[in-house]
Amino acid sequence: MIRRSELHVRKIGTGPMIAFFHGWGCTNTMWNALTAHLRHRFTCLLISTNLSQPIFKNNYSTVLGSQVYEIIQQYSATTAVRGLICWSMGGFIPYYLQHAGMQPLPSVFISSFCRFMKSENNPYGMPKAHLRALNNGLQKDLPKTISGFFQACGFSANKNNIDFSVYNAAALSQQLDVLQESDMSSHAAAYTAPTLVIHGDADAIVHHSIGENLARYLPASRFILAANHNHVMAISAPDMIARYCIDFFTGVGL
Repeated sequence: MIRRSELHVRKIGTGPMIAFFHGWGCTNTMWNALTAHLRHRFTCLLISTNLSQPIFKNNYSTVLGSQVYEIIQQYSATTAVRGLICWSMGGFIPYYLQHAGMQPLPSVFISSFCRFMKSENNPYGMPKAHLRALNNGLQKDLPKTISGFFQACGFSANKNNIDFSVYNAAALSQQLDVLQESDMSSHAAAYTAPTLVIHGDADAIVHHSIGENLARYLPASRFILAANHNHVMAISAPDMIARYCIDFFTGVGL
């Protein structure tokens, strides 16, 4: 039996509506710094899953895609969602939405990827041993493990007031399973909307060559390599990311 997740949604700002999707271990609060720069230009629809319970036993992409699509349809009753901004693992959601029946939309992918695990075709990915260690750490000491992951990403859990009470080890482990099993290259190749891929050359979680690989698969993409920036540029450099997003969405007519 599939367990549906709860989706938490916030809507702020004014203008054309853009939907935002975060990555592993985060909630929609990760977008606060970026939306402070975008809310006067766009309506920002911030969607996050509830990490206080396991999400699904199987069919992750199908169920999450249908849930997010329902949310977008609900909020599009008066103003249509016209673009997407995704970070890290959140970059899978545009493909899930396309599978659910939604037409591809102009999208910005920040620190995202097609394949995450290390393999012959993805030599810069995370080794499975690292993933197992992360999974084991979730079971033993979740706050310490999440804090360590965030530190590797480039920001402090304490400084950013992370509420560990909303996290559940089983839910996070299930998302890690999805990372291990996913290869989105064929989905990216079928995503025909204009896209912008931004990756930091100092990203310690997802090597920038993986972002370059994503851009090669996306048929209408532009790639930006941000010098001296890490995995969480939406938090550490929101003004820069905002400029790129505004220029991109303006260029596609938003």
